[in-house]
Amino acid sequence: MSLSKSFERAAPLLAVLAVLAIVGLVITTITDNTSQAVRDGAFGTSLSADEIIALFTVALSVSTVGLWIATHSLGARADRGLHTLERAYVYPVLSNADSMEVASMLDRAVEHASDHDVRLALKFSFRNFGKTPATIISVEGRWSHHAEKSANNPRPQVVLAPVLGANESTNEMEAVILLSPGHAAEILISASPPELAFRTSVTYVDIFGDEHRHTLLWRYHQRLRRLIPARE
Repeated sequence: MSLSKSFERAAPLLAVLAVLAIVGLVITTITDNTSQAVRDGAFGTSLSADEIIALFTVALSVSTVGLWIATHSLGARADRGLHTLERAYVYPVLSNADSMEVASMLDRAVEHASDHDVRLALKFSFRNFGKTPATIISVEGRWSHHAEKSANNPRPQVVLAPVLGANESTNEMEAVILLSPGHAAEILISASPPELAFRTSVTYVDIFGDEHRHTLLWRYHQRLRRLIPARE
């Protein structure tokens, strides 16, 4: 946590302590002057000039600190609103062509009925949809299937330029999964097909120093023959 944020959280407490110190000082002053505190007046009693000034000081101190706290709270809310409005928002991007190509790859595997594993490759990238730059910390895109096999020599998923300006995208990356022809057929024609899903995650820091992590999921839809966004 930064020093400025720590001070922002402690500031209201410091203000209250300051008010209590002033009130304590004023009460001590009034107590020391009790021999001159009460005189007859229009309302039966009146206070000395010193006591009137002391009480006025207390009221002024309390109202000033209250105004400061209210202003500080309003400023904090405004800062949060500004952060939400102006910060970076980085999300994955899958092209429609790549999403629909999954079905074509499965079709070719079933039609040829070969003994070779089906290689499903999907390209993806990440785009900054916000108004200010983001610094990418880590990214990942991976398939999931109950019969998943390790891909042969998959390309490393590396962001070549980790700082993304507004509306900028990373380089394209690739995720690969290997399936047997039988499992590919299950996904295409089974009445209760096993889940074939693609999951992405990205962690980044915005210009305000806040870290964010987004995880999104796509599932293969048998009837639509494509990957569609889904909930975890």
